[in-house]
Amino acid sequence: MVWEAIADNVGFSTGKPWLPVPESHRARAADIQNGESTSVLAAYRAMLAVRKKYPALVRGSIRFLDAEGDVLAFIREGDGERLLCVFNFAGEPANWSAPQHIGQPIDVGAGGVNVHEGDLSLPPLGWVLSRLG
Repeated sequence: MVWEAIADNVGFSTGKPWLPVPESHRARAADIQNGESTSVLAAYRAMLAVRKKYPALVRGSIRFLDAEGDVLAFIREGDGERLLCVFNFAGEPANWSAPQHIGQPIDVGAGGVNVHEGDLSLPPLGWVLSRLG
């Protein structure tokens, strides 16, 4: 992990690392990304915050649903909560048809999501969580 841009071994270790750390990785150090709203670090922090909000995401079971292309869809269930989770890992918009009524989204990634009669339209790299009855 690249921690500090100007530290020896970029803060990974005070000893000699087994593998060298490329100089180009200094620009990706956590101390550089800290406070940048569009950084990878910010995205991880946001997703961890979402995970903490919903018990089913922490301790629930998982059941994967059919999806094509770069879409990942699954249901997490636990602690009396059932959540539909759908992610678009593509750099372009994607559509996914839910096998059951999904209700209103309770959390969405940047760019929003459109829900129409069980069909989801996700923006590039978009995601949505929805409660299931």
